[in-house]
Amino acid sequence: MNKMYDDLGEYKKAVLSDSITPSEIMKEITLPQSVYKYRKFDVQYLKESLDGNVFFSNPIKMNVNDPYDCKMEFDTKEMLKTMFPRANRKTRRQHPECLQELEKYKESLQGALRVGCFTTCDCSQIEMWDNQYFGDKHKGYCIEYKVESTYFYPKTIIFLKILYDNYGFDATDAIKNFVEWNNLKREGRENSQSCNERASKMVCLGHNHALFKPEKYQNENEWRIIIPNNRYKEYFGKEDVYTKDFSPLMKAIYLGSEFRNADKNGEMYEHALRVCKKHHIPLYIMQQNGDKLEENMEYNPEKE
Repeated sequence: MNKMYDDLGEYKKAVLSDSITPSEIMKEITLPQSVYKYRKFDVQYLKESLDGNVFFSNPIKMNVNDPYDCKMEFDTKEMLKTMFPRANRKTRRQHPECLQELEKYKESLQGALRVGCFTTCDCSQIEMWDNQYFGDKHKGYCIEYKVESTYFYPKTIIFLKILYDNYGFDATDAIKNFVEWNNLKREGRENSQSCNERASKMVCLGHNHALFKPEKYQNENEWRIIIPNNRYKEYFGKEDVYTKDFSPLMKAIYLGSEFRNADKNGEMYEHALRVCKKHHIPLYIMQQNGDKLEENMEYNPEKE
């Protein structure tokens, strides 16, 4: 039976609402049982990720294959009016300090997250292997993970799917709300009803810039774990560490059909094989058969 937010239109309304929390959305959406992470052939990152480490990115720097990823669009005029209500229009628009202050607010809100990216595209999806940023023209690899709450959505951690929309997310209300909340705190009114109302809206809106990508990327079927900055240490275990060991959730490792051609001395293949034996999970090498991909099992833990 489908849940309320399995409907894309209802899901988008809920994400954009300033009164529906991410946890409420997650209760009414069907979460995937497995997700995948495709990576390029890179010796350093390959060893780290095969050993189970998943890196969580800073949204300010997430623009490798999509320059609009996690960007914040907003009405500059409206924002300056909120930030400097006593200044006249000319002063707000022309005074460099005003624009610099706005940029600080934007980056403060935009970067107050860490994001872990996954996809529900299984390894039969040839376009994921074709993509130079994911399967690296079939030279890369893919790891399948089991979705469990303790890693993907413990307590207030967000785990939601991307909305593919060319209009993106208008962050004007989110930044205005952040500015007003910050002003109330400066005035010593952090326990006031107004401050609490704005804090509640921040829970609903403060992560939305990480949930929108242009429609041309919709075949990626991306889901994201979003960690708010007040949960970093609790989630990652240490300060200034943004990787987490997902090895207990690894279900299988898939090597691209051109992986062994990129792995000239076979070192990375042997490393992948050792990891699979250690965790008792299968190792596959993908084989192209016309316009289709087939999984060729290299290591079957059930035969040991």
